[in-house]
Amino acid sequence: PTTIVSVSLSENSTALISVKAVAYRTGGASRGGWDYSQVWYRIGSGTATLQGSTVAAVQEVGGYTITFTASAGNVLIQGTGAASETVNWHAFAAVVRT
Repeated sequence: PTTIVSVSLSENSTALISVKAVAYRTGGASRGGWDYSQVWYRIGSGTATLQGSTVAAVQEVGGYTITFTASAGNVLIQGTGAASETVNWHAFAAVVRT
């Protein structure tokens, strides 16, 4: 996976993370778009934790995915393309925090 966006959560906080992302395979016809929102929280100095489920609107191509992954106090938004393809990923995150 390629990390496209990293969102840092402060200790004892909650965040609504909304991500819009696109992918395009260099020299090919494969592309995809994602519009995901998730609520994450962090208690003390613990790991970021997903609250509930993902709200999603997706137009994707087979073999391409966007995932949210906890990494200590951060939430990583990562893109994965098909094997042996060069994929250009672009995204932005809107974050509402406590």
